[in-house]
Amino acid sequence: MGSFREQATMIPASQREGEFDCFFRSLGFDRVSNIIGPSPGFPNADYIHRERKIVAELKVLDTDWFRDGGIIDRFCSLVPAPVNVTESGIGIYSLRFPGKNREGKHDTFEEPIRRILKKANKQIRETKARLLSSGGVGFLVLALNGFRSLNPDWIAILLRELLGQEFHEINGVLLCTPGLTETEGLWCSSQVARDSDNWANPLCIELGKAWCEFADRGEHEVE
Repeated sequence: MGSFREQATMIPASQREGEFDCFFRSLGFDRVSNIIGPSPGFPNADYIHRERKIVAELKVLDTDWFRDGGIIDRFCSLVPAPVNVTESGIGIYSLRFPGKNREGKHDTFEEPIRRILKKANKQIRETKARLLSSGGVGFLVLALNGFRSLNPDWIAILLRELLGQEFHEINGVLLCTPGLTETEGLWCSSQVARDSDNWANPLCIELGKAWCEFADRGEHEVE
């Protein structure tokens, strides 16, 4: 399981949030707090496009769950952390054996990502119920800011499996690596839809493409 930590550009989470404010504003979204105030009486998502009935929740991931290595039980996979490694991948790695999760399995990652999905699912559901007259779709945006030790492709696989089981208010997830752009030949986004045949899938792809174009233009201006 590859890491891309050596390519990371780490800035404060608050600044990352400002970048996504600019991004969503460029797409015609409103920040929910500007509509209902900063302290509503219900768990709310971050962004909404009322005309298109789209709700989006942003989570900036700064916790590096594999800083000391770990295990993804669902994939029977070890994720070692490099200690002294050459460019060819030869060298010394470390691995911390995790404790058991609620399912009694030794796993580093599934439980924390499940908590993130559970919270986002509730925020999207409540926001749709309060601010949309009916229907609507919900997306979760995961910005891999400080969490750079696991290749996003593996995160996408786990998300796809979890979305297939629960968290039904989340129609798709957009994985973003702020600071990495397509023009640099680096991975910058991936879309995870609940169902490849779902009508919301084109919207998920649209958001992913828009983020890459936004990142390529360097429009990370924070007000």
